[in-house]
Amino acid sequence: MNRDALVLTTDTLPPHLELIEVYGLVEATSIIEISQKGMIRQLIERRRDDHEEAVEHFISIAPPDTNVIYGVRVSTATMTFSDGSYLYLTYCGTAAMCRERQVAEDQSDSTKISVPQ
Repeated sequence: MNRDALVLTTDTLPPHLELIEVYGLVEATSIIEISQKGMIRQLIERRRDDHEEAVEHFISIAPPDTNVIYGVRVSTATMTFSDGSYLYLTYCGTAAMCRERQVAEDQSDSTKISVPQ
């Protein structure tokens, strides 16, 4: 299931966003094979972006009304086994629902990031 959410590494929300509800911590670990054998298999089976899939997985496990995950931290580890080497990506962040604040025309900032609806 693909859905959109604004993913931020900052601990505070941008000033144009108003916090409506905080759902709490979201954590997801994705395992990516990084050995040469795994890379060759990926090319043969399908072209994919493992990092993008890891972020999509992180967003997908958040509560349904989540449109922002902020304070995101990423931890990595590698492990080598007899069948190959693997990268473990762990994402942690705070899931929330936000909305954009109404700002006067003269105070609007064209560089602000919009929250997915």
